Amino acid sequence: GSNCSIGNYGFDYEKNKNGENEKIPHLGNVILKANVEIGDNVCIDRAVLGSTVLGQNVKIDNLSHISHGVKVGKNSTILANVVIAGSVEIGENCWISFGVSILNKVVIGKNCILGIGSTVLKSFKENLVILGSPAKVLKKNI
Repeated sequence: GSNCSIGNYGFDYEKNKNGENEKIPHLGNVILKANVEIGDNVCIDRAVLGSTVLGQNVKIDNLSHISHGVKVGKNSTILANVVIAGSVEIGENCWISFGVSILNKVVIGKNCILGIGSTVLKSFKENLVILGSPAKVLKKNI
């Protein structure tokens, strides 16, 4: 889509000995597998080390942000205004609804549905419908 930023630095800082924020170098890359589609105004950051990876057939709607080191499994869909923090892993065949926010280092199992506006602060196993702020399991996804 238009106005996308793919492969730029992530927003990652650490305090130095003087208590000042210093940018952490991002030496990695972004890998887009076959049939990935990206909407308008999407930002996908390169990894600090390694790769940010969007698996085969991943679809991303407008105005979403995929942080450094994120891995999205094949056939997953990310709707508009989603924010995925660094080093998150999303399994295959997941549906991430409008306005979801996912905390860094969270792991979402395959075949999960994350409901509109959910704030995901912890990892979840596969085959679940997850909803709320903070997000909780609503039911098993059959």
